[in-house]
Amino acid sequence: MADFAEKSKEYDAWYETPLGRFVDARETECALSLLPVKMGKNILDVGCGTGRFTLKMSLLGHRMTGIDLSAEMLAIARQKLKYAGLAPRLHEMDITNMDFANESFDGVVSMALFEFIQDSKKALDECFRVVRPGGYIMIGTITRDSTWGAEYLTHMPREDSVFHEAAFKTMEEMKALAPDYLLAARESVFVPPNAGPEALTLENEMRLSQSERGAFACLLWQKPPVV
Repeated sequence: MADFAEKSKEYDAWYETPLGRFVDARETECALSLLPVKMGKNILDVGCGTGRFTLKMSLLGHRMTGIDLSAEMLAIARQKLKYAGLAPRLHEMDITNMDFANESFDGVVSMALFEFIQDSKKALDECFRVVRPGGYIMIGTITRDSTWGAEYLTHMPREDSVFHEAAFKTMEEMKALAPDYLLAARESVFVPPNAGPEALTLENEMRLSQSERGAFACLLWQKPPVV
C-alpha cells in the first residue's frame, strides 16, 4: 500500500486550492447522499487519513472511530479533531486485518482508500465483518476509467509517487465485489484534473456528467439483517 508519510503535510494543502475545494465538495455530497438516515451513530472511518471525512461525520452527530496505516496522517487527524473540541478515537491499523471484534460498528465509511488496496475483496469482507447485521458500508474511490484515473495512471511508473502501486478500479469492478448486498452507487467529479477556476461550477459538472465518467465513485452496501 502507498506510503503517505512524506505527503501528509501536502495532502490537506491541496484541498485548500480552488480545484481541491470543488472536488472535496462534490465527493462529500456524493458520499453523504448515499448514507441512510438510520445509519446509526457508531461509525468506523477506514483509511481516515488526516481526518477530513471523520470530522465531517463527527459534526453531523456520529460517534466516529478512524483507522489508517500512516502515523503521520493520524497525527494530523488527531490535532484536527481536538481543535474542533472532539475526542479522537484513532488507531494505526490495516483494513485487511482490523483489530476489532465482529459486529463492532453500526456502519463503515471509507473515502479514497480502495484505489490503494490490492485485495479489495478481502478489505470489503473485513468491513462486513466489523459492521452489525443490518449495518451499512459506504466506499468512495477514484475510478480508473475517468480523466482523473487516466492522469493518475501516468504517475504509476514513478517510484516516488503514492500511485506507484495503486490498484484503480472501475465502478463495475467495485460493484462486483459484493453485488448481492449493493444498495446504490453514484459517480461525481466530472470536471477534468486540469480544469481552471472558470470550469468549477455545478452547471459545468452537470453538463459533463452527460458524456464523461465520474472520477469518484461512491457505493453503498448493507449487511443482511438477522431474520
